[in-house]
Amino acid sequence: MKKVYGQLKNRIRKNRERLSAPEYCAPQIFLEGGDWPGDWQGRTILALASLYRAEDGEREKQNILHQLDDILDSLDEHTNEDGYFGELFDENSVNEQQLSGNSWFLRGLCAVYEIVGREEVLARLNRISERYLTKLAPSYLRYPTVKREEGDVGGHLQKIVTEGWRLSSDVGCAFILLDGITHTYEITGNKALLPVIRAMISKFSQIDYVRYNCQTHATLSGSRGVLRFYRLTGEQELLDLAKRNFELYFNYGMTLNYANFNWFGKPYWTETCAVVDSLIFAMQLFEITGERRYIEFANRCYLNALRVSQRPNGGAGCETCLNEKNDCLHSYIYEAFFCCTMRIAECFYELCEYGIIKRNGTSYVLLPFEMESEELSLSVTEHNEGRILDIKPHHRISHLCIYVPSHCKVRCSAGELKNGMLEFENIEEEVHIEERFTAFSERRQNRTVHMLGDYLLLKRDRSDQNCAFVADTFTVPDQASVEALKQYI
Repeated sequence: MKKVYGQLKNRIRKNRERLSAPEYCAPQIFLEGGDWPGDWQGRTILALASLYRAEDGEREKQNILHQLDDILDSLDEHTNEDGYFGELFDENSVNEQQLSGNSWFLRGLCAVYEIVGREEVLARLNRISERYLTKLAPSYLRYPTVKREEGDVGGHLQKIVTEGWRLSSDVGCAFILLDGITHTYEITGNKALLPVIRAMISKFSQIDYVRYNCQTHATLSGSRGVLRFYRLTGEQELLDLAKRNFELYFNYGMTLNYANFNWFGKPYWTETCAVVDSLIFAMQLFEITGERRYIEFANRCYLNALRVSQRPNGGAGCETCLNEKNDCLHSYIYEAFFCCTMRIAECFYELCEYGIIKRNGTSYVLLPFEMESEELSLSVTEHNEGRILDIKPHHRISHLCIYVPSHCKVRCSAGELKNGMLEFENIEEEVHIEERFTAFSERRQNRTVHMLGDYLLLKRDRSDQNCAFVADTFTVPDQASVEALKQYI
């Protein structure tokens, strides 16, 4: 059991407080969601299950379970006869947003089953699989790759039917279901899902995400489904596809502060859902490959994008896109309460899980949070030019690696710095590490950006010569302060 303290704990607690509001509880939760059947409900169930896993207080865990039970006990009143949200499947009029929304419903059900093992949840997953998911392969194989009309933050269905599809302005959101269907296969083991998963991945791999302005959130969620299927099958081509998609996102879908363009090629606003997807995706890729670049991305994404997205009320919002044509970072929407506020909860749980991991017999400290695992405890003291890490092993650790940012001077009585990792052998005593960051610049997207460790440095005024870390909007006083905050490259 891992425990977190300090800033991450505060963020989790505040998000939990936000998600206890009536719109995330039965019965009001079933009035929300609009044209995205199952989306609001599924994201909320997944968020609550994630918060349950991240929480170590028994009273709060029971409060979360009570909220979940109320939702689960009411599902039959609000789902169709086959167990999912919205109309029954029609192969001649496939609702792309219904597939996307019910993917989050599946993810939520799977997460709940993993923590409480309720048999009626498993029965619902099997019913949805047999009556809905197993029918989808022909539709996905003819998924139209066409330009779409532009949508707003919430997305909408287009009015015409194209090749049997009612398409969304969130281009490619049908492939969010790769995340839900692979999780469902992992839980149920239903082999009838395999042809559908393979058909979906086949079509997904053929799409030119950049040319067709696919939604980065959808592309990243689909790619995480591909990566889960790799873990279940061990097929190298799946890992290759996941790595390729990460590179496409990194090169064409990411802002200068490691957030996202809502669509490839359209740098209008960021979306915390995609920031969450990219962060989790990178951490999972590191766990599989051991390549340092993925965990560097995760650290930079957390410090410069995810922290920016969480609001003082515990929810999450959207920003402008820092890129070669826009030098100003500021709030675009204070809170995307219909999606991002829920999804950030899953990211918090995953940050808890990946802060300290064990891989191939080696223990890794990957993220700078105060936390404790079965093997060690980590305390972190941050200051303007670096940070201090104190690591206390609970028993002898044969091999320990600690992530160190680029351009960082390290002081430590033991350990050897190799390829951006501080390595220790047979460690039993407490270790004190001092990291001092060195300022440097990088050229990205035809802009020069200034860094200090993993922090992007921005100015509070275009004419100002002094730079500071990207502002953490969670720590500003209120909504007006967030909306007034502007920072410049």
